Amino acid sequence: MSIQIDGHVIDVCEGDARERETVIRILNSVPREGIPPYKALPLSVILRTQSGEIVGGLLGNTNMEWFHIEILAISDSLRGRGFGSKLLQAGEEAAKKKGCRFAFLNTFSYQAPEFYKKHGYTVFGTLDNFPAGHQRIFMQKTLT
Repeated sequence: MSIQIDGHVIDVCEGDARERETVIRILNSVPREGIPPYKALPLSVILRTQSGEIVGGLLGNTNMEWFHIEILAISDSLRGRGFGSKLLQAGEEAAKKKGCRFAFLNTFSYQAPEFYKKHGYTVFGTLDNFPAGHQRIFMQKTLT
C-alpha cells in the first residue's frame, strides 16, 4: 500500500534489510549528546541434537547495554528438562561479554512469566487483552 503526500510516497511494507539500515542511519544522524548510536547486533543461542537438528533456541539482540530477548523456544519433547534455563543463562552470559548490563523481554500470561521470574526477571509493564483474555507481560533484569 502506498500513500502520496506532498510530493512524497509513504510505502507500507515489511521493509528489507537495506531499507531498515537506511532508517537506522537516519535515526543515528540526529544529534543526541551522550546517547550511543542505535546498533542492534544479533545474539542467538541454538540448541541442536547430536546430528545437528535444531530443537530450540534463544533469539535476541544487544544494543545500548541491553540484551533484548525476542524468542526462547524449546521443542515440546524437551520441555521441563532444564534446556530453557541453560539457553537463557548462556544468552545472558554472552550478552554480558558484549557489554550488556540489563536484559528485557516480553512474554504472555499463558506462556512463561513464572519461568522468567524464577530467573530474576521482574515485570515492568503489561498490556491487557493481548490476546483477548490474556496479558502481554514486559519483564527486565539487571545482569551485573
